[in-house]
Amino acid sequence: MLAEALKSLASSGLNNPSLAADADIDAAANEAIELIGDKVVDETTALDIAFYRLKIRLKIDVDESDMYLYQSALKRLADAPFKTDEGAGGNIMYRAV
Repeated sequence: MLAEALKSLASSGLNNPSLAADADIDAAANEAIELIGDKVVDETTALDIAFYRLKIRLKIDVDESDMYLYQSALKRLADAPFKTDEGAGGNIMYRAV
């Protein structure tokens, strides 16, 4: 699910989307899922983390806006509840498998 959303974002957000092979997209999505762990986050947070990881994996320069989005996503992740916390049921959750 995250890999599909990341592929869509890569096709519109990269200058040369053909650089992003399916294996790179899957790997970046899995890295994001591992970082997220058992936290409950929205899709935007997960995508911001995964897209940054994809750019790093592809050795594409990250600019200030990329870094800002990634750091903001990490802050949201740090503040996110764990799956078992109260009030966490209404959000989209990505978990490591």
